[in-house]
Amino acid sequence: MLPIDKTFYSDYFEKPSSSEIYLLSKDVAGKLWDRDIYSETSCYFDLPEECWIVASQRTSLGRWIAAYNDGRYREVADLLETAMTWSKKMTVRFFVNREVIFQTAWSSFLENWDDFLTAHDDCPLVIPEADSAREAVLFTSGSLYKILR
Repeated sequence: MLPIDKTFYSDYFEKPSSSEIYLLSKDVAGKLWDRDIYSETSCYFDLPEECWIVASQRTSLGRWIAAYNDGRYREVADLLETAMTWSKKMTVRFFVNREVIFQTAWSSFLENWDDFLTAHDDCPLVIPEADSAREAVLFTSGSLYKILR
């Protein structure tokens, strides 16, 4: 696990709380992708119909793109905080693909969600670290969804 400021992605994370964000090694990322997403794929667009991300109930939470473009970042953070009843201390992972996964506390993600999407906005997933997690957040082109397993 590398602090984000020691990685290629450091330019995407500008806020002071970015020191709480880590990039997982490719080896660890691959194992987590296999366990938490689907073992025979490398990105969201390869997921088959039977993958829980695709097959599960999905609820629209709204659009993030207008708030992002207008610098109204708190709006999306408030929306996510209300929709996802996760503890602010809970560790979450931002899944880009099989090789790139960021890890941080939910509170840090809420403060920096826009930086995460600057780093990668092509259908990333946010999933709590807990094995018992039954929810996820999916960012698509402009919209966000809550996924229930």
